[in-house]
Amino acid sequence: MKRFFYYLTIFVVCVSLFSACKEEIPDSEPEPESGPLRIVHWADPQLGWLYQATYEQEIVRLKRAVELINELSPDVVLLAGDMVHHPDNDDLINAFLKIIAPIKAPIIMAPGNHDICHPITTETLKRYRSFFGDDFQTMELKDFTVISANSSLWYPEGAAPEEILLHDDRLKAALQNAQRKEQPIVMMTHISPLFDIPKSYQYLAVEYGAFLWLSGHWHCSYRYDYEDITILIAESTSANDTGFPLGVRLLTIYPDKSFDWDLVPLYPGTTHKHP
Repeated sequence: MKRFFYYLTIFVVCVSLFSACKEEIPDSEPEPESGPLRIVHWADPQLGWLYQATYEQEIVRLKRAVELINELSPDVVLLAGDMVHHPDNDDLINAFLKIIAPIKAPIIMAPGNHDICHPITTETLKRYRSFFGDDFQTMELKDFTVISANSSLWYPEGAAPEEILLHDDRLKAALQNAQRKEQPIVMMTHISPLFDIPKSYQYLAVEYGAFLWLSGHWHCSYRYDYEDITILIAESTSANDTGFPLGVRLLTIYPDKSFDWDLVPLYPGTTHKHP
């Protein structure tokens, strides 16, 4: 009789535990993340430039940028190139990567003209990739597609033709994939399509649904609306033209593709000139 109650007690306990566990399992898959897409648009940290700043001051600015980005808590950081000033300096690149490592959001980087040794060849691209990752990247976020391309391949200085073909095939495939999924496209390169790279890339991106193109390179902010696309060039966190403070841009994109693009200065109270 004692044995019967012993087994009965074990059975009751097991049933209770099973019921408790079952209640914790959701009845259905969680819904996809929705709401605005929050992007930090960061351009030209350019560590090692030493333009009107010492190396120690550059380090302080870079660390402050990392703190600021974590305070903003974006969905993604789009770093529009010129991470360092000397692409052949391993110590400089490693110092940069170590400082930005604490950033809590995913980072997509677009190579700048200072990030790849020139002339651009398969070997210099391999060197870039060994430090910074792929020079062509894409990510799907909240029903948008972000595409980061290597504008240095399209720059007048030229590049290995076989690398351009491979890169452009990947670009077209990513654009087609986004169009098939009916996802609006945010493009990013270091150099904007306004002057220094062929307009054909801008037209191609628009054809497949790109409505924003983020870039850097100019060390000042600028906005240009042209037909179905808006080109946004951000201030840097290294050195800017007169009237443009050091800072990043917080880009908030809403489901209807409207957006806010706000300067967040490195140091509070800094005045700035609007584009």
